[in-house]
Amino acid sequence: MVGETIFAAQGKRDEAIKFRNAVRARMPVHGRDPELLRILPCFVQIMGATEKEALEKVGVKVGRTPSETARLVREAMPGS
Repeated sequence: MVGETIFAAQGKRDEAIKFRNAVRARMPVHGRDPELLRILPCFVQIMGATEKEALEKVGVKVGRTPSETARLVREAMPGS
């Protein structure tokens, strides 16, 4: 038996469910059993002296697209 595991980082529960359903719908085409799929949530912890500072590091502002926020998260990570 083969299990399928995916790490995913959807920001909201409804987005995560939509993602899971989309992946499961494509699995039979590739000979995989959708019932064996497990999706593990990924998250990045961003620290700041204050909550405001941490939010600013990841660009949590109105109008910020997910790709812009992802880029800011990568830039805020140590070693980048």
